Amino acid sequence: MDFTNYETGSHVIKTTFEIKIEDFYSTSDLIGKEHRNPHPLVQSIYAAVYPNGVDADTEGWVVVLPDVDVSPGWNPENEMLSWIVSIIDNTGTPKIPRSFEECHFDGDFQHEKYLDKSFILSRADEFLAEGVLTLRCDIYFTWNDNRDDWSGCTYEYMKMKKEQLKLLNGFLHTIPKATVDTSAETGHSGEAYKIYDFTHRILTLPQFDEVRKAFGIYGIAPSFTRSRSKSKQNSPEIWDIWEHVWIFDIYPDRFFLLLDENQESVGSSLMKASPVLRRCLNTPMKEKRDKRIELYHVKSRAFLMILFFLEKGMLPPAQFDELVDVYKISHLYEMKELQQKCAQQLVKSLVFPTDFEELLRIAYLYSDEYLSTILDSSCVEDVCPFLFDWRLNIEDRLDFACYI
Repeated sequence: MDFTNYETGSHVIKTTFEIKIEDFYSTSDLIGKEHRNPHPLVQSIYAAVYPNGVDADTEGWVVVLPDVDVSPGWNPENEMLSWIVSIIDNTGTPKIPRSFEECHFDGDFQHEKYLDKSFILSRADEFLAEGVLTLRCDIYFTWNDNRDDWSGCTYEYMKMKKEQLKLLNGFLHTIPKATVDTSAETGHSGEAYKIYDFTHRILTLPQFDEVRKAFGIYGIAPSFTRSRSKSKQNSPEIWDIWEHVWIFDIYPDRFFLLLDENQESVGSSLMKASPVLRRCLNTPMKEKRDKRIELYHVKSRAFLMILFFLEKGMLPPAQFDELVDVYKISHLYEMKELQQKCAQQLVKSLVFPTDFEELLRIAYLYSDEYLSTILDSSCVEDVCPFLFDWRLNIEDRLDFACYI
């Protein structure tokens, strides 16, 4: 079971084993039990019982040693491993509990003795029904929930980011791009933004040189309405293309998209996928007049992921926070297919209990029955034990009813 202190970020996994040692009178064989994948960052928790000690120093003693196998590359912060060992007597009652603790453990617990074997044999009538000794071992693995530390160094995170960059770079490989230096305008040295030309024309064709100036590519402040009118007068041959070019200002970058229903492009796919965007195209408002949409609350990476989805039919690997950004945009622009795909990926990307709590809140806030259904089907003990435990812990909190 998984517990989290939401104020301090302290995180605890509790695992309980009941281990039976057959023929305790004569056996010295190691007996172990394992709990696999109790948490996305923990591959297994294991308990080993040595009925007659581990080495010369522990010979004649019952020794119980736990072990935790974490995900490759993850270095838990302020970790601690503790365990309580007790004997289950012939009535099923735990007796003679003894606790052990290791901070910043390294697995070297060979001298942690539980009970002298002769003591247990002397109380065989109480503890050894038919020669079987039953032990209970409660194991607690604790660490601080440091998202930045995890996301910055783990093998799983680095693998995900590498795959994401590979897919997005491949997607953008043929897209004309430019970097606009805004240092002179902002007064901040090195400040710049990127332009992505998904029309494949504005940044490349010679006849659009004046247009490039109007778009601020050479550091000139944009004047969208005037430049469009001027283009129609001076260059009527490019007006058919220019008429369908829309600017999307997405923090911190700018995107040129061709929103033409009669021409296959990622821009037309975006228009078809979003009823909200189609209304913008057909409603006499400022956005239609300037053919410009400002989404400064949307991050450029999230918008690239959306365009990738529209082109490839799948989302690239992403972190939980990135997927939340995409989800919120898909809801705002009523992109149902993307919203459902994002909901699926969000559930699969859960790593921290705080993420799970956020996802419950999102499902409620956005009245998303599809997301709620996925969460309910995943929070089953046999399907995903750590999600099952997280939900139990959240529902037990005093403030649960305040946000659900």
